[in-house]
Amino acid sequence: GGKLQAEAMMAVLEIKKAATPKGAPEPKFSFEAPPGDLEKLFKDTCFKKVDALLDVTKELNNEGVLECVNLYLEIFKSQSAVLTTMASCSKPENPQFMVNIAKDKKNKMMAIEKKHRQFMNHIRCIEDSLNLFAWFLIPNEDKDAFYAQLADFYGAIDFVGTKLQNNDLEKKWFRAFRCVQQDFYEFVKAHYPHILNWTGSNADA
Repeated sequence: GGKLQAEAMMAVLEIKKAATPKGAPEPKFSFEAPPGDLEKLFKDTCFKKVDALLDVTKELNNEGVLECVNLYLEIFKSQSAVLTTMASCSKPENPQFMVNIAKDKKNKMMAIEKKHRQFMNHIRCIEDSLNLFAWFLIPNEDKDAFYAQLADFYGAIDFVGTKLQNNDLEKKWFRAFRCVQQDFYEFVKAHYPHILNWTGSNADA
């Protein structure tokens, strides 16, 4: 919990202090955030447009789309746990298990989609967004390659998005959904490369 995180943060600050010679300039904050800070930044910056998405989803008046948006938001919120895990644990051999939440909820969305065919494009748009939540599995070998893959994951919603232009409400919904997704995409991009670091020492992720 918070105590463990606080201790991890203090330990990192102590290590930094020891590694910084006297008189050396302070490291810039944005790429030197101690563990825990990314999770706070995520909460502070990525949720500002969620209410607008929920409002316009309610305007659609379809329980299937609302259910799928809520499943999407559960995955979205679970990124807090991903960031906390990466801050407190060393990298496991295969971090694939961390996308299980998204996989499980995608299966639920696909079942909902079958019952709400008239809103199929809305629901498929949400399904297509989920690859972005595998951002931590993109290899950290080359900045341009990372950005290209991340952009590909983010842009996956635009194909179905072209089918959500039939009326003002559809357009409004797609814009609202894309804005939430964009905030998260920009967040991951802005904090590359250190967002990919597993900075903790616990072996039990």
